[in-house]
Amino acid sequence: MAHSSIAVCRWTWCSETSRTGSFLSTYAPTRVAGVGPVIEIAAGSLHTCARLADGSVECWGRDEDGQFGGTAPATCTDFRYSAVPVRCSAVPVTVAGLAGAVELSLGSNFTCARMATGATRCLGSNRLGQLGDGTTTDRTAATEVVNVGGALQLSASWEHATAILADSSVVGWGRSVGLGLGSRCDRRLSGPQ
Repeated sequence: MAHSSIAVCRWTWCSETSRTGSFLSTYAPTRVAGVGPVIEIAAGSLHTCARLADGSVECWGRDEDGQFGGTAPATCTDFRYSAVPVRCSAVPVTVAGLAGAVELSLGSNFTCARMATGATRCLGSNRLGQLGDGTTTDRTAATEVVNVGGALQLSASWEHATAILADSSVVGWGRSVGLGLGSRCDRRLSGPQ
């Protein structure tokens, strides 16, 4: 069901830079300009994405690792994190390669989407393998997670992601500490395990 009037999914609040249509911090719900009608919303550490009724995905906030395609039109500096200006957008930007997504899940600096086919696509930071493409190369284009066909549900967290597959099994990739793979070691898993 699409929300085309004032609704919780068309609002956001935070104390971080650029999630609300301006680069000012907000501490109360504030309308996100230019997004909607929204079907689903997901928030990462410093970026937010919405799945729209027309099948597109739009994101705003920080894009320094390409978490919404490296196409953010502006730069911002948030001295709490870095004095170096990074790509960011105060307004929603359409993410290429995620049209037709049926579910969104965001990690710290990466974005994943489950597609209608059951395939999973991710983009952004990949330093710990959190994109699941078998590498640790950051991606500004949505890339398919290897060996995760038939995903039924997707969940991303700080530096890892997991999916439930059609056979009811669970696979995970990225930083292994949060994956529950029977190891207490902090290791990189650049593909689903």
